Formats: sequence, structure tokens, C-alpha cells
Amino acid sequence: MQISHVIRGDDHLTNTARQILLYQSFDWTVPNMTHIPLIHGEDGAKLSKRHGALGTQVYKDMGYLPEALCNYLLRLGWSHQNDEIISRAQAIEWFNLEGL
Repeated sequence: MQISHVIRGDDHLTNTARQILLYQSFDWTVPNMTHIPLIHGEDGAKLSKRHGALGTQVYKDMGYLPEALCNYLLRLGWSHQNDEIISRAQAIEWFNLEGL
């Protein structure tokens, strides 16, 4: 399997050991696995369609610019010094797996 990195929600953390064993049993290279925090609602439950999370089209219809939504989501779990507005090009340039 030519997978080098797996980035997923921390709700999958408990699956990792089992999946590493599967990779090893097939003699596959184990990818680098990184787990990131999920986005939760005010009640502490993870956001999902069933939990009332809105799709991107709803925000577009409300007048939010795609760049603003992308910037907001980007800054939920990551920051670059004191920069508040980060373009997609900057995010790509500054992104580093070690920062997760």
C-alpha cells in the first residue's frame, strides 16, 4: 500500500494499534499516523450532520466568503505566530506535519 501519512480525528486513536498490526502482518510499511482534535458543539458532542452541523453551502448562502470559512477552520486547530488572516497559499507554504 503506498500510503505515507494518515491524518484523522482523535476519535480513531484507539484503532491505531490494531491497524499497525494489520500493516505489519501484510509486510506493508506502516504510515506516519497523526490524530487531530475534532470540532465539537456547545454541548461537547462532535459536530456531524446528525448533530446539526451545517454544510458549506449554507454558509455560502449566508454570504460568507469561501476564503473566510477556510481561514476560520484553519485557525481552529493551528496558528502561525500572531497571523489572524492566512491565505490558502500561505497555509500550504507554512504547513508542516510536525506542527500537528
